[in-house]
Amino acid sequence: MGEAINGPGGYFGNCLDALADCLHGGFGATPPFTLVWLGRKAVEAKVGTSFLETILGLFAARSIKVVDGDEDD
Repeated sequence: MGEAINGPGGYFGNCLDALADCLHGGFGATPPFTLVWLGRKAVEAKVGTSFLETILGLFAARSIKVVDGDEDD
């Protein structure tokens, strides 16, 4: 996800706290912006709906709009 937003070498950590820190760190892409999330359904199947909703909440808190980019919707 870090590379999807910040380009090659982009980093968002390996836990929710690190993701939140990176979104508030003042580096990389500057909100507001829109993230087109390809494979969101696959992520949800792996981590569960509750965890995915937590991630989406972190994005919403930083004015990052998330659009489901899965073509089979």
